[in-house]
Amino acid sequence: MSFCIRSMSIFSLCLMLSISPVFVSQSFADDGGDKALHVGASFVISTLSYNFYKSQFNMSDTKARLAAFVTTIAIGAVKEATDDEFSGSDMGANAGGAGLGVLVGFEF
Repeated sequence: MSFCIRSMSIFSLCLMLSISPVFVSQSFADDGGDKALHVGASFVISTLSYNFYKSQFNMSDTKARLAAFVTTIAIGAVKEATDDEFSGSDMGANAGGAGLGVLVGFEF
């Protein structure tokens, strides 16, 4: 079971990292830093979530990373849903930051 979850997690992260530049690259340089803020905020949220799940719920490394990624994407989706207009490129930036955060996975 653990191998299956780990494989799915790695596949999902690779897929996310390969797709997110498509959404981000077009408007990343033209937005005055908005996408960089999305990447940075998502990185911080996913890193903190990872540490929270590891320490408070004693999750395995893989489960904590997956839970942190899903949590961060959900927070980003709620934020985008409350904006005047949904932005796929913002969600791409959120996914990129979340992916980086769970891959790095700092432990405090």
